[in-house]
Amino acid sequence: MKKRKKRGVRSLKARRMRRDGILLRSSRSSAALTARSTPVAEPELHWSRNCVAAKIYFPREAPKVTGHERRYGNNEPLDVNCSSAEAFPAPDLHWLVNGQKVTNPSWLVPLATVPTPAGLLVSRLGLRAPARGRMRLRCVTAIGTQKRERSVVIGSYDR
Repeated sequence: MKKRKKRGVRSLKARRMRRDGILLRSSRSSAALTARSTPVAEPELHWSRNCVAAKIYFPREAPKVTGHERRYGNNEPLDVNCSSAEAFPAPDLHWLVNGQKVTNPSWLVPLATVPTPAGLLVSRLGLRAPARGRMRLRCVTAIGTQKRERSVVIGSYDR
């Protein structure tokens, strides 16, 4: 195992390298960090002496949107859900309708976060806005500054 010392941080190359991350250990405390390198953005990291390891797994796919396939009558409440891809920690989700972030709490339905067998988490958020003509819905999932999104278009008709 090749070790290289630099300002109190040891880089353990051989056995400590992981496919999705890099493990760094401080030589003065038991704090450790595992972060997956990403070309798009860097995660926001917090250090603590009590922390043994902090792992961040970014979603590899865009979120999934369900319920948009059916047609809605004018002013009929939408029944649309967004689920993030597997990640850790649980990603934050939010909806945009026609480019505007949804802030009305009566339109948003928080759903339970689902753990996966691999120890990752899937976040879910429902949207119950009234249907109004042609609507472009966008679900955005984020961990720090790393974002993924999925857009769908629905149409409503007069009843």
